[in-house]
Amino acid sequence: MANSESSPLQETFIPIFKKSYERVRAGHFEISRLPAGGNSQEEKLLFIANQINLAKYYVNNDGETTLLSSDLLDEAIVTTRTLNDNGLLVFSLVQRGYHFYRNRKITLAMPDFLEAMFLLERDKKLHPPFAEEVYKEIGFFMGTIGDFQTGINYLLKSMKYTTDGKELAGLFDNLGYYSVQQGNMSAAREYFDKAWAQAVKEKDEVRQAKIMGNQALVELHEKNETKAVELLQADIRISNKHNAQLNTLYATNILADILITQGRFEEAKNDLLKVKGFADKHENLIVRRHKLNEHLLAIAVGQKDENTEIRLRRLLAKMQDTLDLFDGENVTKQAMWLADKELINERLRLTNTAYSVEKKKYISFLGAAGVGVVALLIAVYYLSKKRKKEAPLSQLSFLNQNDHVDDESGEPISTEVVGGVDSATLLSESILNSHLLTEEKWNQFKHGFALKYPNSYQSLRRDFPELSESNLRIVLLWRLNLTTKEIGSLLGVSADAVKKSKQRLRKKMGEEKYSQFLTFIEGPEQ
Repeated sequence: MANSESSPLQETFIPIFKKSYERVRAGHFEISRLPAGGNSQEEKLLFIANQINLAKYYVNNDGETTLLSSDLLDEAIVTTRTLNDNGLLVFSLVQRGYHFYRNRKITLAMPDFLEAMFLLERDKKLHPPFAEEVYKEIGFFMGTIGDFQTGINYLLKSMKYTTDGKELAGLFDNLGYYSVQQGNMSAAREYFDKAWAQAVKEKDEVRQAKIMGNQALVELHEKNETKAVELLQADIRISNKHNAQLNTLYATNILADILITQGRFEEAKNDLLKVKGFADKHENLIVRRHKLNEHLLAIAVGQKDENTEIRLRRLLAKMQDTLDLFDGENVTKQAMWLADKELINERLRLTNTAYSVEKKKYISFLGAAGVGVVALLIAVYYLSKKRKKEAPLSQLSFLNQNDHVDDESGEPISTEVVGGVDSATLLSESILNSHLLTEEKWNQFKHGFALKYPNSYQSLRRDFPELSESNLRIVLLWRLNLTTKEIGSLLGVSADAVKKSKQRLRKKMGEEKYSQFLTFIEGPEQ
């Protein structure tokens, strides 16, 4: 069903979702007592609402529970798909996509946002619930991966449904920022003026500070460094007044760029050290923290402070491992490549193709270099079997037969023996030579592992809470007895990066706990 405008189901869902939100916010919930997605539509709608609101609650109140939030959002989407309402599906997909986006898992977020955009582009009359939020979040994501025009288009759509004055000021501000990134300074100034007028009307000083910080980018583009510095300093002063620490960090990094080029090292260092504590406390701020330390390194070089320079170079090299794996400019560029407009539009133009077939081809496109998730899973199986000769093929029976589809033909992939070598071997060699970094495919593998080995997966989650999402990626492959080199090849990083990650995990756990962890990793599958 491709529902046009708000469907009756969505009209029922909206008050259910709002009531669920208020109950979760007030702390009236226990996850073990949530309805298990009953048979009636209303039970399913309540289940979806509870899972989404709980996921948001955990992220907002405890940043370490992102894995649990991810599981809750997965369950919400699975249940949403059973209701056959594309508008509601768009909403649920964007909730999970935005969750990954907020936690800087860009390529994990991308499939959800692109499927949501696909549905919206395919049916121009489709109207998701809470449209202003849905369009805004799609716009933010597309801007982040560098597709500023698409970001602008979705923010303008959001504006049509937005009545809150503060939200309007934020939309105008972000429209101005995207215009700066496009090099359209006249449009940027116009949007910033509208944002400023709306923020003043709403007496929103924090938004006014953010606008000044973004206006500084226009001044920098036009070589007005003195004016840019004044705007950034005003931004920081007001942000500090309202304890808007994230905004202070953002403005301080931009200001440091200017001060360092002007040789004002001590001034820049003092500003950076004021925000360093906040940046260090938040794992999801690694990109901005990395930039902050790059500035401190530039200052150390400028001041000929060799000891600090050596320390910061080591720190940045260590941080780069994480950036290479899961975040940073390279990951964002890859996401942009995967979201290439021409390829997406080409698929959207195939209007005579049935939606199910079209969607399958569209999702297949998301595999890096045309390699589907099945190739990754077959490679993991092959390598695991090579390390554990006794492991039967059923060990990876979580490979869903419907996923065994060739990217081009849509036909099942054959595993017949060709010239004495089975195609699983060929696929694994292809993957190992391609240096993959396809996190969306990895996410599917993770859930497949959890379904096949629920005891192992739950034991890791329960007994080793030190494991972050990035640790888990290496650990699951390690659990399948892959070597450090093989893990690195599958994740698209060097073996040395994997080795360093294991060393940091050992240090974080301590020797006694790490010994227990190794016993678990090297033990039989559960």
